[in-house]
Amino acid sequence: MKKPSELSNDEVLTGLRAGTVLVWAEPRDFPADHRLWIERLGEERSNFDAASNPARKSELLFSRSAVPHLYRQWKTISGLESLTFNIAHTKDRFVAAFSIAGSVGVDLERVDRDVNVATLERIASPSELEWLSAHSNAWERLKLWCLKEAAVKSHRGGMWIDGASWSTHLPITLGKTWVVQRNGTSFPALADLVDSDWILTLVCASSSASLGSISFFRWIDADGIWQLKSQNRI
Repeated sequence: MKKPSELSNDEVLTGLRAGTVLVWAEPRDFPADHRLWIERLGEERSNFDAASNPARKSELLFSRSAVPHLYRQWKTISGLESLTFNIAHTKDRFVAAFSIAGSVGVDLERVDRDVNVATLERIASPSELEWLSAHSNAWERLKLWCLKEAAVKSHRGGMWIDGASWSTHLPITLGKTWVVQRNGTSFPALADLVDSDWILTLVCASSSASLGSISFFRWIDADGIWQLKSQNRI
């Protein structure tokens, strides 16, 4: 186990040159009274103070303090000048994706979430709607929603505005390099289970790049200790 400041340049570069680095945490890892990350909130401090939900406060500490701090630290390393990151969160878990291969989008959802048909009809392409009309079930709807969310976020768009402009081949296979398309251009994608309870999706905004291998770090306590959980896969 190592703190971010103890990760050598070579370790960071190896993970990012090989593909995508993921960092995840739980709300308990960022208690709402954690002084260090509160002090580093900067302009986000007012939003933090206005939040009444402890889970929301924890999410702000992760997404607006800890992850940007790590991003600024890693971006000073030679070879990481093009570093980008994206964040996804639920009430139970947070995740950040880092990449030097171009803008990246990430989404994370519990596998028992039910995305209803009416919601998907607003963001599905005609070919997806045709397939779903014959094969729709809660699991297929969730996979499509998650992949669309990551795709939209990779281009910093909005789901309700841009979702229908993205398309993919259905059914989506987990753990396999996938493709999403927009305006005739293909972009690399991946959908996989983090464990039995969570599905995670990634999309890279560079059509010529690859998500590559996945280095997965876990933030295991409020002191900022990280642990490499797995490599070359989620």
